[in-house]
Amino acid sequence: MTVLNPVQMAEAIQEIMTEKSRLAVALTQADAEYTTAKRDYEYARALAYRDADGTVKDRDMEVDRETIDARKRCDDAGIAFRYANTRLRDKRDDLSAMQTLSKDVRQAYGATSWEPGA
Repeated sequence: MTVLNPVQMAEAIQEIMTEKSRLAVALTQADAEYTTAKRDYEYARALAYRDADGTVKDRDMEVDRETIDARKRCDDAGIAFRYANTRLRDKRDDLSAMQTLSKDVRQAYGATSWEPGA
């Protein structure tokens, strides 16, 4: 088990905060990609539906067939967005836990104040 002092705890918190910031940027990018993919899918679906012939059911099947690639891109972007969101949430939890531990360590070091020559 590694024993950490308050300085090491502060450094660990700073590392977590840096990683959290990086993950926030990744989440923003994933959100933008998902939004674009969703808009592209909905547009492709509208165009395909407009150009489809037949009954409603026939048109729905044709639209699904015509837009399957756009749907896949949208689904993949949604998965990436949710993954980025989960990673950021996990990092926030890590930060909270480390801050709690840091408080305990500071209290422990304060309770055992050591003075040279005592």
